[in-house]
Amino acid sequence: MKKKKLKNGGQFIHHQTDTDIVHLAVFIKVGTKDEQHFPAGIAHFTEHMIFKGTNNHQAHDILRKIDEYGGEFNAYTTKTYTVYGIKTLKRFEEEAIQLLLEMIFYSTFPKEEIEKEQKVILEEIKMVEDDPEETLFEQFEAKIFNNTSLMQPILGSKSSLQEMNQLNLLQFHNQYYVSNNCIFSYSGTKPEMIASMIEALPLKETPVHQNGFHFQKIDKVIHKPHLEQAHVVLAHPIVSHHHHLYEAFQVINQIYGGSMNALLFKVLREQNGYCYHTYSSIETYDQGGVLYTYFATDKENINACIECIDEIIKQLHTSIDEALINKTKQNMITNLYMNFDNDGQFVNHYGKSMLIYDKIYTLEEIENLIDQVSLKDIQMALNYIDCQYSQMKIMA
Repeated sequence: MKKKKLKNGGQFIHHQTDTDIVHLAVFIKVGTKDEQHFPAGIAHFTEHMIFKGTNNHQAHDILRKIDEYGGEFNAYTTKTYTVYGIKTLKRFEEEAIQLLLEMIFYSTFPKEEIEKEQKVILEEIKMVEDDPEETLFEQFEAKIFNNTSLMQPILGSKSSLQEMNQLNLLQFHNQYYVSNNCIFSYSGTKPEMIASMIEALPLKETPVHQNGFHFQKIDKVIHKPHLEQAHVVLAHPIVSHHHHLYEAFQVINQIYGGSMNALLFKVLREQNGYCYHTYSSIETYDQGGVLYTYFATDKENINACIECIDEIIKQLHTSIDEALINKTKQNMITNLYMNFDNDGQFVNHYGKSMLIYDKIYTLEEIENLIDQVSLKDIQMALNYIDCQYSQMKIMA
């Protein structure tokens, strides 16, 4: 793996490979957190519009060319960044990557396509609203991150969709879709050619926005008709991904609810039969993070489940020993390497690592960080986790 800073400020990463498949992932440091002066959801709307035409290619031309190359073009938006990716054969590499760069940096945002995409994303919002788990997390984050740049839903809202227009989309795009705000992660055999294509993009400075992380404690019930189960999420504020205890929280999460052998699954499902679906997860930002606990159950079982979770949390404070930590770290390291069985996963990892840490962590370095987690680290991290948490329930 090699990386270099391009003349136009972009970061270029090259993962050497000799296969016939090439990958390019473009990470742009813009997401929901950057929408303060724009309609909510504009980062995600922009991602959709990137496929809708440039001066040289209309939307149907772009789809036809993607089909001709037989490649995979994909994109997604998060609260803190946006990613565009391509995977294709080496023989189509130059044309396909040139098309991707043209789409990302020279989209024209045709008015007629904006009107159609407003309808498409409205249906996407309805799809989320039909999923109680997704609705729960979206509304929960709006409350616990209230009055911060992380509170907005990625898709926006039905009302904010109506505020999207060619002018504000172009303003948002011109402000953030610039080379020095991007990381280009490439896997293939022609790094000089691809770097030269990227370097032809103009240099322009872009502002940097902080996440404004602030966790608020809440306890809220949302009533929604026609649900067979209650869906519940609990949250503890924890450290950011820059904190020295970050890996300790990863180990705790694995023990607590990160696998089928974790305490949540064993106690709530296997021992008591309260749930079919339960897990824990960690979401971290530059200035803080959250440990989430989720379960779905009959509304009559909610209190029993929460009592079990309280006991599990107490158990975490008393029962984790060196042997359990070592077994968990071994499992995590095995999964780490198993998750990197193709070049595309390396491309995405290198880009995301550079985006978050401004450096690239190799698998060996990540293994070492996990392996260094001690019982003392676990005990320090557990001080952040107690039986006082924010919670939200959705039920009929």
